[in-house]
Amino acid sequence: MYLSCMRYLFFILSCCCINNLFAQTSSYAKELSVQIDNDAFLLKIRDGYYSSGLYLRYAAANNTKKGLKRIQTLELGQQMYTPRNKAYAYNNIIDRPYAGYLYLKYAQKTILPKAQQLEWTGALGVVGPAAGAAGFQEWYHNLMNYAFFPGWEKQIPNHFALDASVQYTAAIQPEKNGLARIYPTAQLNLGTTFCNLRTGAYFVLGKAEAMQQTALLNNRIHKGQAKWQHKEEVFVYYYPSITWQWYNATIQGPMGNKPGAPVVTASPSNFLPEHRFGFCYAKNRTTLRVEVVHQGKEATSQTNNQNYGVIGFAYRFQRAQ
Repeated sequence: MYLSCMRYLFFILSCCCINNLFAQTSSYAKELSVQIDNDAFLLKIRDGYYSSGLYLRYAAANNTKKGLKRIQTLELGQQMYTPRNKAYAYNNIIDRPYAGYLYLKYAQKTILPKAQQLEWTGALGVVGPAAGAAGFQEWYHNLMNYAFFPGWEKQIPNHFALDASVQYTAAIQPEKNGLARIYPTAQLNLGTTFCNLRTGAYFVLGKAEAMQQTALLNNRIHKGQAKWQHKEEVFVYYYPSITWQWYNATIQGPMGNKPGAPVVTASPSNFLPEHRFGFCYAKNRTTLRVEVVHQGKEATSQTNNQNYGVIGFAYRFQRAQ
């Protein structure tokens, strides 16, 4: 059942991409996108830790008063966390706390001179049963004919989520970039859900546009017509990063208020390494992105590292003037 659904999804996305092969390169001002994170995409039929993520985004491009390109985005997201596997859960071994996180985020990105960009975000949401993670997991496990995870009554309790972030990204020697590009980046997250600092760099190989209009950074939309270097973007990339964690509500529970039984909490790892390997294709209206992610132990109590796959699809509309 699961493989049949995946084949159907890839068939639809492939048709969208093939349709673009014969279209002239154009610019569009708005974009709708969807991203699904799931460890089942790695075809190991394993479900645990960061079990699932679903993200829906709407983005629009405009210009600042100084004429700089700006992209504003609204994102609705849900994240789901469980122990390592069902066997652990049935034996009451909860090496990673159960948690759900549901939020609405606003992001504003400005493309700066000299191949730089600065993005800030603000998010409102909820961590706990009100996030609907248990119900959503039960629904799609029934759909995919998976067994249900026991133990959701021990999940992190409800609490309000208010978060903000700022991220800076730059290009190394952009005037010399050919088929290879490097983008160092740093992001600071502060709030009642996550407090951490992440640093890393994108290493890109292939036909990719410059920073201000590459699909890698979700920058292909424009208010006006753009000058494209390539008829299409086709590239692979590697994104290693390290995150310094000092608070994670999906692991520790509400800040300053440790919940009692039956809720199970844990401590976040101080440093969390991550490696992302991705492929991206983009042309005209559509972008297709696939990633494989290897991440260290998010909680000190985890017995294993975690791995999952990412599938993202974007559709652009409203032709730029």
